[in-house]
Amino acid sequence: MKALNEVPASRRAVGITMTLAALVITLLAVSMTVGSAQAQTPDPTATPTATPTPTPRFPAEPACPEQAAPVVDSGHVALFDVWWNDDEGELTNTSCPPTVRHVPAGRGGEAEDIRSPSSIDIAETIIHIPNSARVDLSASDTPYTKAKYKGVWDADDEENPNGDGDRMVWALPACPPDGAPATDGLCLSFSAALLNPADWGDGDISVKGDGKVEFHVDHIHQLDTGGQGRRYVLAYDVHGDSATLPYRPVIDSRNVVHGRVELTPGEYERPIWFFTRSGKYEFQMHVTGQPERSPAGGRSPVSPDPGVSSDVRKYLFHVGLMADLSVDVTAAPADSTDTSLDPGDNVTITITAGNAGPDTATKTKVNVALPEGLTYSSAVAVTGTSYDSASGVWTIGDLAKDVSKTLTITATVANGTRAQEQTVTGHIYAIEEFGTVESLELDPDTSNNEDDASITVTSIPNTDPIVSTMCSVIEFSKPGTKVCDPVKVKDADNTNDTLIYGLTGDGAGHFDVRSVTAGAQIVVAQGASIEYATRPSYALILTISDGKDAHGNADPSIDDSIDVMIQVLDFKVSWTVSNANPSLGERVTFTVTLENPPVPVNELSYFNGLKRPNQDDSKFRGITGRGNPGTFTAASGRNEAFVYRLQFYYLVGGEKKGLTQANDITVRWGN
Repeated sequence: MKALNEVPASRRAVGITMTLAALVITLLAVSMTVGSAQAQTPDPTATPTATPTPTPRFPAEPACPEQAAPVVDSGHVALFDVWWNDDEGELTNTSCPPTVRHVPAGRGGEAEDIRSPSSIDIAETIIHIPNSARVDLSASDTPYTKAKYKGVWDADDEENPNGDGDRMVWALPACPPDGAPATDGLCLSFSAALLNPADWGDGDISVKGDGKVEFHVDHIHQLDTGGQGRRYVLAYDVHGDSATLPYRPVIDSRNVVHGRVELTPGEYERPIWFFTRSGKYEFQMHVTGQPERSPAGGRSPVSPDPGVSSDVRKYLFHVGLMADLSVDVTAAPADSTDTSLDPGDNVTITITAGNAGPDTATKTKVNVALPEGLTYSSAVAVTGTSYDSASGVWTIGDLAKDVSKTLTITATVANGTRAQEQTVTGHIYAIEEFGTVESLELDPDTSNNEDDASITVTSIPNTDPIVSTMCSVIEFSKPGTKVCDPVKVKDADNTNDTLIYGLTGDGAGHFDVRSVTAGAQIVVAQGASIEYATRPSYALILTISDGKDAHGNADPSIDDSIDVMIQVLDFKVSWTVSNANPSLGERVTFTVTLENPPVPVNELSYFNGLKRPNQDDSKFRGITGRGNPGTFTAASGRNEAFVYRLQFYYLVGGEKKGLTQANDITVRWGN
């Protein structure tokens, strides 16, 4: 889908410029300008009158009513509504558009549109086009025929390059009187009903812009794709020349020419809308207009100035199924009489998935993450659902509105887990499928899509004195890195003995022990991942045996042991930005500092990427580099936020190892 904007100099234009930061970071910069209208030569004998100040046709827009619901999916809504703000001296897109009831002419009265306040606040509202609005363009009994809506047909062709015959689109009918939507259906109109026609000219077309205001579509963006994919939005003026001619497109997101809607002040524009795919769309629109300019005596027009323009307002659309999913997680000792939780005890984890609607959630799943200190034992899932303990995914399938389902997991506290909080997290989502295309089902409120519950394992109040040695290792150290100094072992009377060393204890598999001169050396094991955030220390036992008893006979018994306490040192990565809220075009500097790197800095690499805040982590993209300390710069010319991510790693046989936890910085340009 392309941005929609005007191409003549007198209209608003949107330019998309690709800029490179010092680390070849791609940013989007969007600049918006409004050009001047072409001047006309005035009559030198004419004396212009003073430019009038437009006045509202109705009282100025009131404060938005209290929001009743975040979703609008029915009624005639004057979504794109303009009024004159006399305090600011400008046109304004109404932030609280009304609902409209059309009353036909009858019994000597004229037809009229009756506006009513609504609980719609554009900043908080989602316009939902449900699957009930889908129609088949190729069906013989549908009013949306190929002849009348060839542009929609062609857009659907671009959606289906393999010619799979899919002609299904989401269509909203025109609002009355030009259309007749169902009683509970949705229709959307453009409105200039709040403007007084007397202020905006008498229809003299010799004065550019006289008698009209224009809605400009600056951009239509697909929020759930992270880019401009094969999805299109089209709107058609229903006033065709005849029943056999195509209706005139006023918005076509494939074509920047069709991105402007003209209205006569005091009236409505009632287009018919088409969306070619499900998903999330953001509209960005502004309004321009020109109060009447005329010379004294009306001998000839004078040059109009560029007129007035509103700020850009954003509108959010959801197309397809919508389900407000929720998940609730609880965790408690399996034995309700148990006042303390110790290693070996069972924990009962209950996950409840719900759907508040309005639609059935399809292909619903919940990701259930068990912490390292809890070991899966068993699960009981409600009939028709299944839980995979290996992946941690609870597959529910269809989840109807106002229905909840439950999964119960039994887990055991792992050995060595003491005085630690164990947190279980559940995340719910649903997938909508159209043919071979899958996308996340729309959820109007994602704040309840994740929940967690914690339990704390009992600490040990007292321990016996022990002989031990304490040392440290930096997290993410390479396999083979030495841990502690060599442990000295004396076996002077039997110099021909082969000593056998071992390590036991929770986490012993992260380390190996090697025989060295006069002792034993502990090292990081192959394939081990040592992370401070996961585990800050290890309590191990180093065992020693010469494989013989006191008489020289074979005996594998352990001859001696020593407790080894290994502290994990935190590899600290810190970075700062010179300005988190720079102005447009301002270049900012990121500074990166490392503390306790696990390998020499020249062996350590970092990944730096960026994404928009509303995108998931799979959208991060960037490059790698090295250095400590290090700096790089970035700039943007667009009012938008980006999330920058920094992670460090080293390579072992071409494979990334020791990947640190991500450090994120958000920079907002122009705010």
